[in-house]
Amino acid sequence: MQNTSRAKRTLLHMAASISAIAVLSATTALPSFAETERHVHFGREHHVTESSVQVPQESVNQAMQAARDAFNRVLAPFARITPEAAKASALKEVKGSQVQEITLHVMRQNLVYIALLTKPDARYMVIIDAGNGKILGMRQMHMKHHTKHF
Repeated sequence: MQNTSRAKRTLLHMAASISAIAVLSATTALPSFAETERHVHFGREHHVTESSVQVPQESVNQAMQAARDAFNRVLAPFARITPEAAKASALKEVKGSQVQEITLHVMRQNLVYIALLTKPDARYMVIIDAGNGKILGMRQMHMKHHTKHF
């Protein structure tokens, strides 16, 4: 019975949201995507919308780094292993590689380290359990798509 009323409330909220979007769409003169500039990037079409405020890329980079630092400060106390221990696990998995970056991430509420490793001929992403250092996954990355990140 309780689940039924919760489902009804959810449907009512969804209907109200859709109604509000419809009203805003009807009363706001926004351009359609057909009217915006289009670009193709990696074979996919993207619509480009420009605002009246342009932010320098360096400022965007600083803001993103500040967000990553804050994210790590909040989540680091939950990790049971250090980033150094996670690096050691990753290096043991991909012998002869070097760690370029290691960061904490949350994957479906599971705390993990993601390590980006390089070899002269390949790049790898390794997912390490932040609780016990176990390797949860690894993937070789295509060189041409990830050259900017290293």
